[in-house]
Amino acid sequence: MKPQTFIKIAHLVCYMSSAARGLLDEPLLYGPMRLIESIISLIEIIEEEGIADSELLRIKKVINQEKYGVRNNLIQLRNFLEILVIDISEWLDNLY
Repeated sequence: MKPQTFIKIAHLVCYMSSAARGLLDEPLLYGPMRLIESIISLIEIIEEEGIADSELLRIKKVINQEKYGVRNNLIQLRNFLEILVIDISEWLDNLY
């Protein structure tokens, strides 16, 4: 693993741990949005390593397109996340 990749992963771990702590005191919608940002960051690390496939990049694009439109609406966010879970599950199934 490249040193830069390790640093990016370390930053992501730090971000996720502070997000976990924040969940104790922050509004309900902050948690899902922070996890969405973590997914994007992880996909970007995978992409920079040259191991992202076209489906994973499509998922990243969809997340980036939808994340701002759903961030203040619990029903829209729930619907988006349900679709996202299905998309990622199908992507994972196709890896085998």
